[in-house]
Amino acid sequence: TLALEDPQLIKGKTQESLLCCVGVNTLDMLKEAVRVNIKDITRKPEEMRIVVEIENHGAGHKIPTGMPNRKLALLVEVKTGNNKAFSSSRVYEKIVIDKDRNILTEESDILIKGSEIIKDNRIAPKEIRREEFIFPISLTEEVTTNANIFYLYEPCVIKKEDIRVQLDGDEKTSSHNQAPNN
Repeated sequence: TLALEDPQLIKGKTQESLLCCVGVNTLDMLKEAVRVNIKDITRKPEEMRIVVEIENHGAGHKIPTGMPNRKLALLVEVKTGNNKAFSSSRVYEKIVIDKDRNILTEESDILIKGSEIIKDNRIAPKEIRREEFIFPISLTEEVTTNANIFYLYEPCVIKKEDIRVQLDGDEKTSSHNQAPNN
């Protein structure tokens, strides 16, 4: 489970202990790998369309790395002036199965038993991915929009535990009397 609604980004982990788990030299390297930008907000009478771009800015390989227990999750949240909230997400990952078509999640199983990749929508080096989100929000409502990208990792050390790190984000506010922005 992704638990994107959990406001706690790193469940009780210090940055130092997180870094040894994710296998990077610094948290800054991880944050430099990806950029997120709210590219366009279009308002119609009963609909709001948001285009978000995700860029593999600093990694020389697909992100996240190829182990299926590492994922990127793009979370777009919209809050209206009268406290209504909407959200939607996209997950970027690689899924590997064994010869019996079982999805493998443990790194050791993937290396030993992996026989086929059934999904790989990770972001290639220098690639810019555009995602569109549509929310049922009236043109007359003022809104604040957030787009955040999270690194999700489930290391298996002593016990399996989810780790989530916010890598980048963008926020825009729009109201009915503003022209669309780019």
